[in-house]
Amino acid sequence: MSEGTEDFSIDTSSKLPRSHPEITMFRGDHFSINLSKTYESQNCQKLIKNFRSRILALTQEDATYRTISHWDTMGLLECERDGEKGWRRFNLIERLWVQVIIELRKIGLSLEKIKLSKPFFFEKISDSCWITYAEYYCLSAFAIARPVQLIVLEDGQAEFLDCAELKDAEKWTSLRHFISLSVNNLLSAILEREVSLDQYKICGLIDSEDFDFLRVAKDKGEMVGFEYQKSFSGKIPEQELTENFNNYEIKKNIVNGRVASRTRIIREKAKRQKQ
Repeated sequence: MSEGTEDFSIDTSSKLPRSHPEITMFRGDHFSINLSKTYESQNCQKLIKNFRSRILALTQEDATYRTISHWDTMGLLECERDGEKGWRRFNLIERLWVQVIIELRKIGLSLEKIKLSKPFFFEKISDSCWITYAEYYCLSAFAIARPVQLIVLEDGQAEFLDCAELKDAEKWTSLRHFISLSVNNLLSAILEREVSLDQYKICGLIDSEDFDFLRVAKDKGEMVGFEYQKSFSGKIPEQELTENFNNYEIKKNIVNGRVASRTRIIREKAKRQKQ
């Protein structure tokens, strides 16, 4: 991903008006350090690129068509749609927001109050950073299983915080009355019902990467791994083809003693689902 290799500085100052701006102070130095690492990591960039692929949909189990249309008319949703009657497609963050709406409605919050939280949910960390708060904290929950909460205050202010940040905020501020939703649980509910984590990864791969073919390996009906292959000109150095990958194989096509082309094969094992 090429969004941000230039002039990057981490400015986590709040741009939206907040009734409790002191809550954001507890993100602290570790937030800036981890954000910088995320920004520089090729693997994290690929995951966030997958997060942004609009490959997820809603079903009647989530909410009725009439309900979703009403939310869309109110400006509550972010999605892509082919025409007025086409399916709405969501990326992971947008789909998570829909799940947040569903959960907040269950406990009686009005749509008007929920709409106040939307700008905070999709807020960019800063103008110089291409990552949003939602993407950063979802990456933490998704990739390293760090417990993450989305807290919603009475006036609509909403903040993503990990468990340590939330604990400190409760200890050192007047933060007492708020709704707390587990981002980890919401993500699990979305991905386990719609696609497995590996299926989601493959969908993101199809949407964002170029390759000649993709092969999925299964054993007794369960995915055990996948690989994808792409051919390149022999003029491209092998190091350039492999620098961002771990499990790979390079095949050379030799013509008249020279490398005419190279084929890169990337292999990944599927994660075993917990029973």
